[in-house]
Amino acid sequence: MPVIAKLVWPKYLQYVPAMVTRTSEGKVLVQWWPNPFGSATRMTWLKDTDVRAELRYER
Repeated sequence: MPVIAKLVWPKYLQYVPAMVTRTSEGKVLVQWWPNPFGSATRMTWLKDTDVRAELRYER
């Protein structure tokens, strides 16, 4: 399932397109692409609250 993943880095937040590959209690394993033009992928376990099917924001 395609999702938006929130990655929390030491100095900033990053939202990336990702795919859910596995779920566990309170966690989601997502596959994401650090370079949108490259073929390399990363797999990261995130809290389920950091993964959404859509991104909503106020204008």
